[in-house]
Amino acid sequence: FHKKNKSKISMVRIAASYEDLNYLKPIVKILKSKDYTVCINLMKFTLLNDNQIISFFKKALEVGCENFYVADSFGCFKPNQVKKLCLLLAKNNFALSKFGYHGHNNFNLAFENAIQFEKNGFGLIDTSIMGMGRGAGNLLFEKFLNKKIDKLKKNLIKKFIQKHMNKLKKNFSWGPSYPYEYSAKNNIHPTYVQNLLNEKKFTFKQIYQILKFLKLNNSKKFDANIFD
Repeated sequence: FHKKNKSKISMVRIAASYEDLNYLKPIVKILKSKDYTVCINLMKFTLLNDNQIISFFKKALEVGCENFYVADSFGCFKPNQVKKLCLLLAKNNFALSKFGYHGHNNFNLAFENAIQFEKNGFGLIDTSIMGMGRGAGNLLFEKFLNKKIDKLKKNLIKKFIQKHMNKLKKNFSWGPSYPYEYSAKNNIHPTYVQNLLNEKKFTFKQIYQILKFLKLNNSKKFDANIFD
């Protein structure tokens, strides 16, 4: 990284699991010395208990992170769980306006979750056009902004989708499906599902059998040996 004043980047966002906490301080120190705003993105937060979530963000705040994200890596978080998480963070004196939500759409609930997070005070919401993203994809940009922008901007987005995005969607087929829903219910890392679908040689029944095997074999982290 160059100094911020020589870069087009203003914020650096670090994607980290709970286990990466001890590596955070030196990375943040280097980025802060170059004048970047630093954001921490807690992956797989749905696997953690309340104490782990709070201790992670307290440490991140202590070492200099200024914005904080919860990333629903398995796409299994539900709207009725949002308020509880927000109350937990607020109770521990975190400013919710500094928090963001990164949703995966395995249950097709990224939009509902985002609305609830926004209502409860989160200041940052991730979106992508047509929900473009790995596997089940992310929160749809155009759906989230539908009631927030005027007709002219809606038309510009529509034209962009027609010109650039429809072809990509056809080629890469991201979005919710039963295998991604099953992986979300059973905390199976989405890369397993993505690789199975990319192989294009397995029947639906075979994919289901493989996912049942992965469910029984602690597949929260992707392991290429297990996949092979």
